[in-house]
Amino acid sequence: MTIPNIITLIRIFLVPFAILSLFIDFPYHLHIALVIYLVASSSDFLDGFMARKLKQETNVGILLDPMADKLLHILLLVSLVVLNVFPLWIVMLLIARELVVDTFLNFASSHGGLTKSIFATKFKSFFIDVAVILGELGLIVNEGYYVFGITYNSFKTIAYILLIIAFFLGVVGGKTYFTVIKKDF
Repeated sequence: MTIPNIITLIRIFLVPFAILSLFIDFPYHLHIALVIYLVASSSDFLDGFMARKLKQETNVGILLDPMADKLLHILLLVSLVVLNVFPLWIVMLLIARELVVDTFLNFASSHGGLTKSIFATKFKSFFIDVAVILGELGLIVNEGYYVFGITYNSFKTIAYILLIIAFFLGVVGGKTYFTVIKKDF
């Protein structure tokens, strides 16, 4: 087992704790949820960096890394819908985009096509991460804590706008995937 794959497995392991700490009421549970999410989302950059730096890119890592990202993003987005931070429709659009693009990428890779990540999709993930972080900060403010004097609704609005941007970046990335896949076949 390589170091990058261990980091990816840790990210997968952290997902349920990030969700549970949002819903189970104990002192500073939202703060802990935010810290867990920050660690988990940062590990996405770290595992990729380590894999390239240590020359430890593996087929297991190529499979696990996007799965860990999807688990983290989708489950946290849905959790924030349940907590009324995000509207259901934008999260459903993001999930639908993931399902459509991943279906075509799986088809392409099984036929020797494109499997590398596209720059727009990396930005999509970044915007989702920032939106989730802002959504969680909004929950912290809503519980009565002070966060830079920003209101709950301001955090929600900015996060919501970032999710819309993430969706459009995902569409651009998906369109680029389809263009490259079409050339490969």
